[in-house]
Amino acid sequence: GYVSDITRTFSQEAPEKWVLEAHELLSQAQSAAIALLEPGRPASEVDAAARGVIEKAGFGDLFIHSLGHGIGLELHEAPTLSPRSDDVMAVGDVVTVEPGIYFPGKGGLRLEDDHFISPEGTICLTSALERKLFRTDARP
Repeated sequence: GYVSDITRTFSQEAPEKWVLEAHELLSQAQSAAIALLEPGRPASEVDAAARGVIEKAGFGDLFIHSLGHGIGLELHEAPTLSPRSDDVMAVGDVVTVEPGIYFPGKGGLRLEDDHFISPEGTICLTSALERKLFRTDARP
């Protein structure tokens, strides 16, 4: 069958201000990338959109992986959304958009959704789960 790939961040207690700000930054970065998902668009440009938002906020060195990848019958397929990718978005592609930033000694956050590239644009396949920071109360 086909695979999916989704990430949300959970906090066991009230998140600190830096966590809330980092999550909002990831949401902005993800939105910037999603806006560029269209047939014929170089995958490196999609990565650059998200990476630019994160770099402008001063956290570029904490975004240590590519923005995303194709999914289908395998978890990691073409196209690869990275700065060095030569791939180009095509109708029928399903890609992850997963910006993440990782703070040494503190932890990391990632926001990931799957998108289908149609002739008319993109369709989010994982929209049933809100793009928010979830809180779970720690219980003994």
